[in-house]
Amino acid sequence: MRILDFEKRYHDQSTNIKMAAPLAVVVENLFERTRAVGEREFKEFTKKLTATLQSSERGNELIQQLRQLFLFIFCAKLDINLSQDVVTLLKKVLIESSQGSGKIRLACMAVLREYSPTELLSIENFNPPLDTAQIPYLLPVISNQGRALGHLDSLLPQIVRWVSTVGFDQGIQTRSLAYLANLILLHRDALSSEQLHVVSSQLAEWLRNASIYQAPNPYSRKLFRGEQELVTDIDGTPSRDIFTVLSIGQYLSGDQLLNIHSFSMLKNWLLLSRPAASTVAPPDTKALTESMSMTGGFSDRAKHVLREKAYEYCLRIIDQCERKPMKGQDYDLQHACLVEALSVLDILCTQDSSLVPRLFPTIKRVYSQISDNVDYPRVHLALVQFFLNHVAKTFYLKLNRGETVMYDPQPAMDTYFGRLVALHYNIPSTAFDTVMFLQDNLEVLCLNTNIMEKYFPNLLKILAWNPRTFLTEYIDILPSMLSANTAAEMLHTLLDLPCMTAALEVAQKASRFDTTTMSGSDLLVVPGGSLEAYLMPTNKPLFKFVTRQEAGHGDTIDRLNTLHKLISDMRFHPRVTVCGQAVPVLLHLYFQTVLEYGAFELVCKLVPMILERSAQLYGEEVYKKEVRRVLADNLLVMFKLHPSLVIEVRSDLTEFIEALRNDSSREDFFIHVVWLIGEYCSSAYDERCIPETISKYYESLETLTYEISMSIQSSTDNKPPYSVRLLTILMSALAKLASRCQDLIPRVLLCLSKISKQQTNSRLPEDSKLALIGRANELVNLLKLPNIASAILSPPADIESGKWHTDNNTSLPMLLQSTTNIMQQLSL
Repeated sequence: MRILDFEKRYHDQSTNIKMAAPLAVVVENLFERTRAVGEREFKEFTKKLTATLQSSERGNELIQQLRQLFLFIFCAKLDINLSQDVVTLLKKVLIESSQGSGKIRLACMAVLREYSPTELLSIENFNPPLDTAQIPYLLPVISNQGRALGHLDSLLPQIVRWVSTVGFDQGIQTRSLAYLANLILLHRDALSSEQLHVVSSQLAEWLRNASIYQAPNPYSRKLFRGEQELVTDIDGTPSRDIFTVLSIGQYLSGDQLLNIHSFSMLKNWLLLSRPAASTVAPPDTKALTESMSMTGGFSDRAKHVLREKAYEYCLRIIDQCERKPMKGQDYDLQHACLVEALSVLDILCTQDSSLVPRLFPTIKRVYSQISDNVDYPRVHLALVQFFLNHVAKTFYLKLNRGETVMYDPQPAMDTYFGRLVALHYNIPSTAFDTVMFLQDNLEVLCLNTNIMEKYFPNLLKILAWNPRTFLTEYIDILPSMLSANTAAEMLHTLLDLPCMTAALEVAQKASRFDTTTMSGSDLLVVPGGSLEAYLMPTNKPLFKFVTRQEAGHGDTIDRLNTLHKLISDMRFHPRVTVCGQAVPVLLHLYFQTVLEYGAFELVCKLVPMILERSAQLYGEEVYKKEVRRVLADNLLVMFKLHPSLVIEVRSDLTEFIEALRNDSSREDFFIHVVWLIGEYCSSAYDERCIPETISKYYESLETLTYEISMSIQSSTDNKPPYSVRLLTILMSALAKLASRCQDLIPRVLLCLSKISKQQTNSRLPEDSKLALIGRANELVNLLKLPNIASAILSPPADIESGKWHTDNNTSLPMLLQSTTNIMQQLSL
């Protein structure tokens, strides 16, 4: 039965996808037809729209035309030019209530907002014939007009008066409050200190003094109303405290709605309501100083009152969140309000640190109540943010000094970044909140905690599950996860990121099968492949390792190839494919960070890992090829920065060379390694590179060269197992080594001669054969002159920047310059 439900659910999802695909095609076709409309057709359309706007009959025809105009502007905004007459008529319809229905005004608002900013539209005041009922349609247009074209300096005083006027239309006050909140987000200095004082004072009033009685039934016809009923708390008990967003009433009054709106914008207002300092020197310094002190005093007092009211309000919400709701659906509302309250309290404590001691017992109580609840990660994250801002720095500072600490925030961080992220990495809201938290607090997390290093495998699950969504953010986050302790494990984790994605996909599928209650016959219907492998107890450790939560469990596993085989059927999964496309980008960033800040010992540790992992990759062949290219490119950079790596990791390089005969799939990577040996195995880079060391490298390369040459010669078709390029690089490497150890020259000459004879009779294409034999003859002729061969094949290390003429007693440069000047003057 479970299997049938599982298949039905996936069938429904596939049906929805099939229905959505034609809809997307229809929308795209509509956009293309709209973009293809010519200038002449558009002018005819605007004439019809103008005639309709000027007529007295306005109905569905006008609405359809306005919708079509909006589509024109949306599809080709830069190419659309409306006339002054059309804009004026649209403005008239927008601000005069007698011009049409609400749907028409809404359509006009959408058109003007999309077309803004434009100099053709000017709204300098709210004087009649503007009806206050039109203000909700007008404010979004003014906002899109911007500060200059929107005439904000003349309109803001009126909007502030609407907010602060007692008894004014509460719907307009709500709209104006939201507009001011958005405005201050865009223009920090738009409101003066006095205006900030007025709005802050009004916010404090609405937060604290909203009625606690339910509003009367607006649909009742009773002439005599009975005693008013109190609003109730979320658990159903009558409320005799202040009204909050969690207070429940059958009907809400206007001041109660303003209370809810005030709380919804409180966090942004506290963050942004800071008057900007002027940079222009005033003519009357004394007068300005007095004015600033007076308005600054107003602003400070208003902020203090608002903070106190907000503090009381949030504590009241926390108290309400500790009660059990009467309805199950109120749990989500309760926790959403708790998150907002904790965020506001965090901001209040940041602005006034004296609130922290008063508030901290309450925060600890909230965490103790919710610490075992994993269903609401946002609440945990809000608590972690508070601990990080007000506890973590002091805690770790005292801990390092050996002093006694009052509270340890580490368990809260471990719970979220360990347990909760592992459970909710695939939930979009949790993933987004976590990534934004990491970006916003990156410096503090690195300086005061070990979260980034300890839980980077867990945090990378979010990227593995959402590779297309969060790649840009992880480019900023990844360097903070790197350290000398995590660099090696991080390299393996990045290379296994598609493997992690596949394992997570398999784990999600397996979670739908309750194997504890399934009999042996039921297990037979479980699909095979990776899912069947996951459900086998013997394979559990492999899957647990690749989806581990914490770092420090070792670099990689010996049975990595076994794991790759178990999930081989997931290689072409879309999520795995996209994740594979993100890995090269992250690898470039990884090596850039390591090579800039890592020590030589760390680089020595990474080279054998790169050699090993070039053969152990999971995913499509395109992904493997791209990753090997990135590894090879960065391997070249490593050896260029540290040429002595040829000596430090010679056993690993030798072992890698000898392993090529068993794996020809990574020939391009192998070519880079051969070139590195031939280039940097020289005493010019490291004095430890003695003839004995050169001879050992030579013997390994010579044996491999003979084998590859024989394989190419014995191939019966035009596709030999190895390329001519590889054989050419091998011959060049042998010649370079012989130029540094001249005892090897006879062996190289013999080797090159044999290769020339072998390839003369091979079935290679004629151009490849000529290139190979020509290269062998060039090297033979060069090695016959050892001194010249040494200068050409093993030039000095400073060849690119060295000075080739160092005789201080000659005046040749001056003579050359003088001769050049004379020749130029004589035009010879």
